[in-house]
Amino acid sequence: MNFLGTAPDQRTLGDTILHIEHKETVMNLDKRAFGLAMGILMSGCIFLATLFAMYKGAGGHLVMLKRFYIGYNMTYLGAVIGAVWAFVDGFLCGWIFAWLYNRFAQSES
Repeated sequence: MNFLGTAPDQRTLGDTILHIEHKETVMNLDKRAFGLAMGILMSGCIFLATLFAMYKGAGGHLVMLKRFYIGYNMTYLGAVIGAVWAFVDGFLCGWIFAWLYNRFAQSES
């Protein structure tokens, strides 16, 4: 009961009591849009991290990306190649995440 003497899910309007029904809706993620967002984000991060590491003369840890991204190197061309690979990687991870989210969100409702 609240201070008006009605239950929390009821509102009074004069002498009429309105019942408010709570309807739960499940939000679905757009797999393609989420994948694109993740791909663009990862691509930009790898590209900028490579350029920053080249500028500062550091980035020995970024060279290890050669193991995963074929053609990646600490050069301008390598930054572009790494950005392309990171886009593909980010898109796939984002798409799979959105797909899993949609599956689990639907199974709970």
